[in-house]
Parts: sequence; structure tokens; C-alpha cells
Amino acid sequence: IFGDGTVRYKTRDRIDTPTAPNEPPVYELREDEYVYGWSEHGRLQVRGLNRLSYFSETDVYSYSIYLPNEEGELESVEDRWIDPDELEDEGFLPLE
Repeated sequence: IFGDGTVRYKTRDRIDTPTAPNEPPVYELREDEYVYGWSEHGRLQVRGLNRLSYFSETDVYSYSIYLPNEEGELESVEDRWIDPDELEDEGFLPLE
């Protein structure tokens, strides 16, 4: 997604955790949106990461914002827990 001098790149993953036989599956659904911007040298650099995760074991969503720290590594600056019935009120669609 291009716009406003940024490039946004979305990925979706399912991360399965091994479980015992006859146990319900335990997994995390994750949607990451990487935000890139142009440096003064004309190169793309990561400006941030927005992550929406669903955890099957607890039936809850998490929304996190990551920004580069002084070393340039992405670091969480905001974390919110969201119940599935409040997801649309928060402006998100369920992950599938």
C-alpha cells in the first residue's frame, strides 16, 4: 500500500503450539502491518509496525504498536487487549 510518503506491507500468519492428543488446538493468528518511510538518503527504512493478534487459548485479541528505538530496533510502545465482541467497536475486523 503506497501513500503519504510511506509504504505499508501486510502479512498474516498462524502460529501453532503443539498440544497433547485430544486437546483443542492452541494457536495465534497474527496480522502485521509494517510501515516504511524514505530516509534522507532515499532509502526505505522501517518506521513502525502495527500488530493485531488473536490468541485461541484465551479467546482474546491484542493490538500492539512498535516503533524504532535509539538502536533502530522495533520496540513495543503501546499494547491493548481487546475482547472479540469489542473488536469492531475498536475499528478492527476479526482475523481468520
